[in-house]
Amino acid sequence: AARDAGKSQGDSSEEEEEEEEKQQQERQQEQEYYIVSGGFSDTDWSTFPLYAFDISTETWTDLSAQLPTPSSSTLQNCKQSTVRPDSPNPNAIDDDTGNPINLWNYSMDCPPPPRMSHYTVVRNDHLYVFGGLLYDDHGGLFYQEDRDFVYRIDLHYLVVAAREGLPGDMVKGWERILPRIVVPPSASSSNGVDVGGSTGGSTSSTTSATASTTTTTTVSGPNRGEMKGGYWRKEDKVIIHGGLRVHDTPRDALGMGRQVDTNLGDVWSYDLTTDTWERMMPGGGGGGGGGGGRYGTTSSGSSSQNEYPAARTAHGAAVAGNALVIYGGMAKVEENMWDGRTVWSDLSDVWIFDLVGKKWEQRGLFPTLKRAYHTIVAWDEEGDGNAAAAAAADPGRVSLAAFGGYTTAIDPLSEEAVTY
Repeated sequence: AARDAGKSQGDSSEEEEEEEEKQQQERQQEQEYYIVSGGFSDTDWSTFPLYAFDISTETWTDLSAQLPTPSSSTLQNCKQSTVRPDSPNPNAIDDDTGNPINLWNYSMDCPPPPRMSHYTVVRNDHLYVFGGLLYDDHGGLFYQEDRDFVYRIDLHYLVVAAREGLPGDMVKGWERILPRIVVPPSASSSNGVDVGGSTGGSTSSTTSATASTTTTTTVSGPNRGEMKGGYWRKEDKVIIHGGLRVHDTPRDALGMGRQVDTNLGDVWSYDLTTDTWERMMPGGGGGGGGGGGRYGTTSSGSSSQNEYPAARTAHGAAVAGNALVIYGGMAKVEENMWDGRTVWSDLSDVWIFDLVGKKWEQRGLFPTLKRAYHTIVAWDEEGDGNAAAAAAADPGRVSLAAFGGYTTAIDPLSEEAVTY
């Protein structure tokens, strides 16, 4: 009887252990993380940190500590080369699949240089990093990378390595590619919209073919900082809008330079399957008001009177269904004539961009709330996910939630501008 009792207790203990292990595996499968990358602090502007916040346990993990340190030769190669020597033409077709080659099969092992104001998205356990502003600590000015590089890293193995304490040489580090860039042929004429320098960015050779000719041109991509947007789940694309492009003036005899800011208003999509940037809509002009202007032509060449928002940076943006929603931000008014500093104006307008019809529509907001450097979430109250269709049928169905940011107002006592 004692032996039988012991056996029963042993079976029970094993079953409990198996059940606990099963529950642990289920918890691990359901784990959700919030990823923070890059940025600067008062004491650190020379690294690109990577952290994961476990939503279930409310704990932070430094994923950067799991990464192998790249060699000096690797870093030097990343500075000197844009693509691998064995990389085929980006327009080449994979013989096995009949599709364009996978650029990540020819990626370089290059980590992102330190930066802030970049855009990130997580897809299939990979973190993608786009754009951003780099900092010259000698001159005290910001700048962009020379090319429209895209970086990514596999988060799954990093999290496992952190949990299991695996050595760094067992973890795959950062990858970098130079993506394809497509600008529609209609972009050659502005039709009232500045499409030349408004997009900013660097250049990449792109081939476009028509029925009779094949031409190779050099086009600009969306290389910038402070761009905002979201993930268009239906098309598996990243959507970005606006942002800030900077360039530095030549240094004077005292070695002093000046940063010139250009805020942007164009819309781009990044196809995560083909790794291709495509400009969906050229940008609007600057200006301190909430309005932007008009764009487009009819078949007869007359203005179609479509409106677009003012170019901006530090705004909030989100993708809901087939719509991009933007709110607020800052528009460039002018440059101070004495020191060249940019004078900004806070915005309070809300716009919806139909990602399918490629058309802007302004929405009313009451009361008007000027806001910059905030975060928003957009959703359809009916739950079908199509914010654009919902707005057309019933404007009350599309909702925004905004958090944080700041605004500027005039102090009634001192009559000075106060930011809070």
